[in-house]
Amino acid sequence: MHHRHLVRILVLVLIISIIVSASSGMSLGADTGNVFALSDYQGHVGDTATVSLTLGGLVLLCAFELEIKFDPAFLSYIGRTDVDSDTVVNYNDTDSTIYINFVKMSNVTSGFKIADLSFKLISKTEATAIEVIVKKVGYYKDGMLSPENVDPNNISWINAIIVVTAAENDIVYGDVDGDGVVTPKDSMMLARYLAGWSGIMIDLAAADVDMDGVVTPRDTMLLDRFLAGWVGYSLPYNT
Repeated sequence: MHHRHLVRILVLVLIISIIVSASSGMSLGADTGNVFALSDYQGHVGDTATVSLTLGGLVLLCAFELEIKFDPAFLSYIGRTDVDSDTVVNYNDTDSTIYINFVKMSNVTSGFKIADLSFKLISKTEATAIEVIVKKVGYYKDGMLSPENVDPNNISWINAIIVVTAAENDIVYGDVDGDGVVTPKDSMMLARYLAGWSGIMIDLAAADVDMDGVVTPRDTMLLDRFLAGWVGYSLPYNT
């Protein structure tokens, strides 16, 4: 009796092991790992930044829904270039989000480039992110498209970091807020920065209107006189 009881226990353990193994093999599983990634970019105001969207990892996918989010204060979406002709891709966009529906006639593997996305760099910033949000994925299995909801353990994404700077000959002196023009707002931003207000970010090179290497209240005075139209107070002021 004891021997039969032991055999039953061993058989039960074996059956449970097979069920667990089979069920894990039917999912996208952590061992397959999807990685959607956007490439970084560094450039100047006015440049066109081309950012590559790729799929990495070991997974085989043929369909997905993505949202690409960006800050319209620094970036303006221009358009995209599809890399693979064997796809059906639907794009919609707003001022801050690109919606992508992707379907391919076969599963794709690691290193697949989905598209190149182009943005106009419209304002200086030390760093702004273009974020990838994965909403849904699918893959071909036994000749059929099998949709899967996003499992946070299986899907990851790498956001792009965009740095927008000014070369020395691109500096617009007095354009403290980096919007391309010199206005009273620049004087206000500079005064608040010098007063130590928290959260104030300025273009230090553009704020140094007397080009002495430091930003001081004298720069605010010179900027105010330029804005008021004082004779002899052009920017940069190096007299």
